[in-house]
Amino acid sequence: MSGSNLQEALRDTGPAVGQGKQYERLRSALVISEVALACVLLVGAGLLLRSFLRVLDVDLGFEASHAAAIKIDYNDGGNRERRGAILRETLERVSALPGVEAAGVADMLPLDRNRSWDLMAKGKVYSKDINYDAFVYVVTPGYLKAMGMQLREGRDFGWQDSPTSEPVIIINQTAARREWPGQDPIGRLAQGIGQSDLGLSA
Repeated sequence: MSGSNLQEALRDTGPAVGQGKQYERLRSALVISEVALACVLLVGAGLLLRSFLRVLDVDLGFEASHAAAIKIDYNDGGNRERRGAILRETLERVSALPGVEAAGVADMLPLDRNRSWDLMAKGKVYSKDINYDAFVYVVTPGYLKAMGMQLREGRDFGWQDSPTSEPVIIINQTAARREWPGQDPIGRLAQGIGQSDLGLSA
């Protein structure tokens, strides 16, 4: 007995031994849980980063890196012709500022709240179960250039496109393929429910 450590021997016996083993198991379980949770968070962060990088590579259809947007207020008294004159003068003044390459006006910005109208090819038979909505933006001449948008075909809007002239619209490739698959949409007529015929300019 003189050659043994009685304190260590007594410490390893008694009711505290069972409790010590239980605490050890609990600590082991907590450590394993923490490591597993850390791995899950690490994988989630990696997936989030990869998704973010993919979003940065998505072609939005416009170039916003060199564009600036400001809100303007004007009073046209509900007169569309007066509205066109006010907007044209405003854009001429803005375009004359140093460093401005193009300027245009839109009632809403891309990725902002959406407004949809029906868009259908005139004379085409449609099913009642299918939605034919299209996001609509009311813009002035110069808007496409200011946003860095490229026309595939047709022409841009001009100030000659007035409330009294033939209505024209510009559609994207998705709408063109949906309504006129395998055909040239330029010069064709489109319409919506309760709307007059619209001629396609691009």
